[in-house]
Amino acid sequence: MEENTNNVANVSTTRGVKGGYFFSAPIGTPLPTDIRTPLNAAFVCAGFISSDGFKEAVEKGSTENIEDMNGDPCDSYSEGGATETIALTLIEMAKEPLSIQYGHENVTERDGMIVVDHNWSKADETRVYVAELVLKNGRRWRKVINEGKVTELAEFEGNSTTAAGREITVTYITDGNGSGCHDYIEIRPGSATGECVDLDTMTIDQLKEYAQQHSIDITGKTTKADILAAIKQAETGE
Repeated sequence: MEENTNNVANVSTTRGVKGGYFFSAPIGTPLPTDIRTPLNAAFVCAGFISSDGFKEAVEKGSTENIEDMNGDPCDSYSEGGATETIALTLIEMAKEPLSIQYGHENVTERDGMIVVDHNWSKADETRVYVAELVLKNGRRWRKVINEGKVTELAEFEGNSTTAAGREITVTYITDGNGSGCHDYIEIRPGSATGECVDLDTMTIDQLKEYAQQHSIDITGKTTKADILAAIKQAETGE
């Protein structure tokens, strides 16, 4: 049933799934169409993303007005389509994040080393990408980029005060239906992943662990009833 009122449970920050949240695979790798299905083995974790997170942008073509003989606008049309991108900063000095930046043909491992060739003629590749994300209360969000190409590389930063890495911009390439990305977002925590739990049967320690995993503040709550009430309030917004 569709909500017809404001709900604070739907207002959320965005985090990555602990243990790995941005993945890359060759074109042609089977893509998930839900949150529950495990990623194909061809997907490789691209490592940590900086605390800036990611930014998804849409640039549409210019809009022109159609005017009548009096100069009044009566309609409009767009010239050109829309280009969508995602920008994020990779901060691991490891094979996969370096391969995304320099091209997978240019990055190899031998003799205990990662060898990176700055051969930009081989770096123009398309890949598929998946971001595994978490909203408030453990509500899952999977972003599937069915085909993307790294079209911008910011300056590589290497110094003693920030993590070595660089921002990349991936441009979405649309499929036959005109879509460049698909978002799969749970309606409620566990509604699409099958991870629904019976909070009432949990012990105090289990409730505390659940609250920590789902970023629920239970500061000052010591009894099971109070901890349970805080969790339920956070998940329902009531």
